[in-house]
Amino acid sequence: MAKVNPASKRGRPTKAQVAEINRAITAAAVGLFLEEGYSATAMETVAARAGVSKVTVYSRFATKADLFAAVVADRVAAWSVEAGKADVHLPKTPRGRLEHHALVMVESLAHPEVAAFSRLIVAEQRRFPELARIYREGAFAVELDLLTREIAAIGQERGHQVADANAVALTLVQALTGWANLQSLFEEATGPDERRAVVRRTIDLLVDGVAAW
Repeated sequence: MAKVNPASKRGRPTKAQVAEINRAITAAAVGLFLEEGYSATAMETVAARAGVSKVTVYSRFATKADLFAAVVADRVAAWSVEAGKADVHLPKTPRGRLEHHALVMVESLAHPEVAAFSRLIVAEQRRFPELARIYREGAFAVELDLLTREIAAIGQERGHQVADANAVALTLVQALTGWANLQSLFEEATGPDERRAVVRRTIDLLVDGVAAW
């Protein structure tokens, strides 16, 4: 990879140069984490691929965990932009919006890069449990908030105050991510129709209980 243009020795880097350096570091880290794994990736290797010095990397990220958190934030932002394109078709009812947001999440999990990050977390979680926390908080926080909001709205619509809408939303996330992870583990390809059907069945069970059996 070509080296990032160094800042002038006469002064500090410009905002554009800082942004360019940060992009180079995160891009290098994404590639190395997914290619080599978290434990096998050294900060020095990230610096070399990014075309910057080790000091430059450490001046921005004190630890490898900090760098991983930045990588997750960067990729989640990119995935969110892509997923947000589907919101132009956002349904008007709470139940419809709940299904919409859940389906967007499941479709995101089928994205090759998202699936690769999930495999990385599973492979490294025993030695580096903080990775799962970083990924969970970064990748699912926004989606969990959207699901929580719609679950509370469904309760209000039915004249029922949900005691803990966030816990219900988390149960939904766990059910759907568990299904997606099993499909990935057994390398079973799924199409949009099957993913939509799984989302609907899961929400039916969550919202309607025994009546959905």
